[in-house]
Amino acid sequence: MGDQGSTSIGGRTGGQHAGVLPAHIIALDVLQIDGRELLTEPYERRRAAVEGLFRERGLSPPWTLPDDD
Repeated sequence: MGDQGSTSIGGRTGGQHAGVLPAHIIALDVLQIDGRELLTEPYERRRAAVEGLFRERGLSPPWTLPDDD
């Protein structure tokens, strides 16, 4: 198995594609943290947990946290 960065797609590597068509991760919910399942927790607690992860880890684009309206 090769390095993902060297994978060629239409003559371009994945890294070259990322420069032209960057991907973004949109976090809507969190179902598990540090091996602890949160599936039975109310959405409001799971949402607070995912917001906490963004704050604690300094996540910013391409990681995105949509408004919860």
